[in-house]
Amino acid sequence: MRHSDLKIEVVVVILVLCFTSFAMSGQNTTSIVANDNSVISFVPSSHQNNTGAGYVKYTLVLLNNTLIPGNFINSTNELSPEAVAFDSSNRYLYAADYGSNNISVINGTTNSVIEKISVGSNPNTAAFDSSNGYVYVADSGSNIVSVINGTTNSVVDTITVGSNPDAVAFDSSNGYVYVADYGSNAVSVINGVNNSIIKTISVGSIPDGAAFDPSNGYVYVANYGSNAVSVINGVNNSVIKTISVGPGPDGTAFDPSNGYVYVADYNSNGISVINGATNSVTDTITVGSNPDSAAFDSSNAYVYVSNGCSNSISVINGTTNSVIKTISVGSTPEGAAFDPSNGYVYVADSGSNNVSVINGVNNSVIDTITVGLIPDAAAFDSSNGYVYVTSPGSNAVSVINGTTNSVIDTITVGLIPDAIAFDSSNGYVYVANYNSNSISVINGVNNSVIDTIAAGSNPDGAAFDSSNGYVYVTNLGSNTVSVINGVDNSIIKTISVGSIPDAAAFDPFNGYVYVTNPGSNNVSVINGVNNSVTDTITVGSYPDAAAFDSSNGYIYVADSGSNTVSVIKGTTNSVIDTIAAGSNPDGTAFDPFNGYVYVANDCSNNVSVINGTTNSIISTISVGSEPLVAAFDSSNWNVYVVNYKSGTVSIIPTGYPVTFSESNLPSGTTWYVNITNSTGHIFTESGTSNSLSFNLIKGTYTYVISTSNKLYHANGGSFNESAGTPSLIQVTFSQYTYSVTFTEKGLPSGSSWNVTLNGATESSSTSTIVFNEMNGTYSYNVTKLSDYITSVNATGSVTINGFNKELNITFTPVKYTATFTETGLPSGSSWYVNLTNTSTGYVSHSGAISGSSYVFDLINGSYSFTIGKVSGYTVSSQSGSILVSGQNTGKTVTFSPVKYTVTFTESGLPSGTTWYVNLSNGMKSGAITGTSYSFTLMNGTYSYTFGNVTGYNISASSGSISVNGNGVSKAVTFTPIKKPSSPSGISGMELYGIIGVVVAVVVIGSALVVMRKRR
Repeated sequence: MRHSDLKIEVVVVILVLCFTSFAMSGQNTTSIVANDNSVISFVPSSHQNNTGAGYVKYTLVLLNNTLIPGNFINSTNELSPEAVAFDSSNRYLYAADYGSNNISVINGTTNSVIEKISVGSNPNTAAFDSSNGYVYVADSGSNIVSVINGTTNSVVDTITVGSNPDAVAFDSSNGYVYVADYGSNAVSVINGVNNSIIKTISVGSIPDGAAFDPSNGYVYVANYGSNAVSVINGVNNSVIKTISVGPGPDGTAFDPSNGYVYVADYNSNGISVINGATNSVTDTITVGSNPDSAAFDSSNAYVYVSNGCSNSISVINGTTNSVIKTISVGSTPEGAAFDPSNGYVYVADSGSNNVSVINGVNNSVIDTITVGLIPDAAAFDSSNGYVYVTSPGSNAVSVINGTTNSVIDTITVGLIPDAIAFDSSNGYVYVANYNSNSISVINGVNNSVIDTIAAGSNPDGAAFDSSNGYVYVTNLGSNTVSVINGVDNSIIKTISVGSIPDAAAFDPFNGYVYVTNPGSNNVSVINGVNNSVTDTITVGSYPDAAAFDSSNGYIYVADSGSNTVSVIKGTTNSVIDTIAAGSNPDGTAFDPFNGYVYVANDCSNNVSVINGTTNSIISTISVGSEPLVAAFDSSNWNVYVVNYKSGTVSIIPTGYPVTFSESNLPSGTTWYVNITNSTGHIFTESGTSNSLSFNLIKGTYTYVISTSNKLYHANGGSFNESAGTPSLIQVTFSQYTYSVTFTEKGLPSGSSWNVTLNGATESSSTSTIVFNEMNGTYSYNVTKLSDYITSVNATGSVTINGFNKELNITFTPVKYTATFTETGLPSGSSWYVNLTNTSTGYVSHSGAISGSSYVFDLINGSYSFTIGKVSGYTVSSQSGSILVSGQNTGKTVTFSPVKYTVTFTESGLPSGTTWYVNLSNGMKSGAITGTSYSFTLMNGTYSYTFGNVTGYNISASSGSISVNGNGVSKAVTFTPIKKPSSPSGISGMELYGIIGVVVAVVVIGSALVVMRKRR
């Protein structure tokens, strides 16, 4: 292998994993659809039958993600963008173009690309630590984390971590940064105060994603290789639990609305839902093919999962943890970002070079924005409202204006920009450039690169030794192997090996690690017990790759310079065979299902297939130009060969052909077959011809059939591939229908109602009426009911397009007035009416009525009423009933005051003497000749006055009485007035005479006085 190609090979190997489900067949240009009917565009080939080593069924062109039938030679080679970040200070999104060395700046206001910024090339991931304002960049190739001070945009520290740091998460509860070391199966914990590793935590195999749950302070690490999630307690930085999830956990997202962590299980087409309260998987949600990322939309509390290999987005409702919709997007969606300013989700479709814009209100694609080649990820910038999309195929980042959903700018960046992080403390965007080992600093105000920061560099290979838990890392430039203890992820030894150590393979049978040394043409054998080189085995020229064959215990070393494969027997550590291969063998892969080793021959553009039983080449398969790497995918039993010069991947299916043949579908209709084996692996094919073919090994399988024509369906089933020969399975399609459910509310229980749909009428006395119809548009009418008004949608049309439909109909009863009017009460008096529907028992209360009338709004029916008692009054109708029957009605009630007898009794008057009593309310007795007189009065207080009787005094001539629910009596006594008695011996007449004389004397005396004064 050329030294300049080593870095590219690592990147290309990673890219191969994104396309591991693209084994397809058919005759014409068509699409592939998973169980959720999401679509992946491809060009199928005619079936080729090879029951041995396999054949190139498709060539995947990375430039435009196109599948070409058979073997195809391409002269170009471009890779993919990887990550995006949002800058809240300028509201721009910055998308790193992994293969185009630039940044596309997206304006979220207009959803258009406004600028492209040239940067360096490719570190892997970055995260911003809000507690200290530093940016932590994982340099995957140099096993370090570069710490950047956002104030000066300079590297203030370099922290050695485990092998291949691949994911970074910041824990805001303790201020620590957690780095997932992909190659050493550990998490390095960095204290942001002094930028030192305070602990190394062993986790599962191949930790590939990390998410922080602020509700419990735990960090959840997805271990891709061990199908588990490690839960790290940030208080003591220890793994408190390991949660088994689906195969290949990759991306993680935390939903703050329910406290769940959603883990994308790449290899099981599912989402494991972890309850943060119990740290247990509470649900598993089936989504599209190969989910690899998840994003939470805070505007609707939905989780959006990108299904990389089924060209769709699964929308999960966090309340029910169910997929409420599957949205078809572009080819190979790799990442998603939520824009809170407009409620849109932006999905980077890396295979179709565009960005799908999803409206979160109705979960539909409202726009498709063309960006750079093979867009891979997206992020939103809330400060400028732009979406930034990475386009690795064109080395650019597209800037999308969310208002117009158009590309307003394209920013050229460094070689394979792979990750972006936004620092809200300074408003800068940091772009990790993998192949130029630097960090580009972008000012979001003018979208220009204001600084370039030197980062770390790259070791080239790693192998895990399961017998001792150590990781062995080959250091290409220092001719050494670093031995990392998986317990604390510390380097416990550095072992000198041969020249330019390039690859490593572990032999579990003897516990040795085999390191290929291309510069010294040998293999160093390291004993895992004492970590020392126990043997050096001379092999062919420039040994470049190694693979362990578990079926025979041999190590196969590709000798690139001598065009051979050296076979090493692990029990003796000796070369037992040398196999002539093609020109410049450069990569190896072992297929455990057929026991074959596949060797990529760089300069002869083919693959040699070695039978491990005979150590002989049983087939040579032509592939693309300069095949460098081979990898076996156990999920679909395909061997993927990366063709460096062509920029393509050759897909070689292994196993035996199984053909599905359909009948009854209209000509040209696309149909799909999903097959699942006993281990849960899924294989998918689609096409428009009447047959679809798979290559499968022996075993038991179940299958599901679907089609793009929503009028048809076919039953699935199971089969056993046991003979190792071609098999044929017949599939019969039939039309099927979808339910149209009308649900009413407002009618009394048991009421009968009718709906007519497409000319057919159905009746029901329950709340629902269900029809079953094929796809199409149908008119409907809900029959009107007397005494009810139906909602506006009671008449209309419904369109069926592959989904069940539900319509809600509201019946509102017609109401009439029932007016109760009173007479007899004083103005302002309070009175009450209670009304009861005799059928339903529903009671209506008037409350206190101060006026003379009160109106009820009532539906037809019979009602009983009760008039509330008013103190001091009787009512003409205390209770009764009224009938409402299609018109207004009313009832008049009369209140009559209750009166009591007030009796005045006299004593002392001679019989027949006239006397009088007058009351303050104006009532007068007139002349009374008897001894008593009675008034009839309501409750109250009254003043009274007795008339004078000549010759008599009265005991009390006036006063007051109070009437309070009882009669009242008042007695009065008349007393005769006595005459004055005469002096002794003087008669009455004489007395009067004397008095007269005295008066005369007084008068005369007074006159004389007056006259004297006048003088």
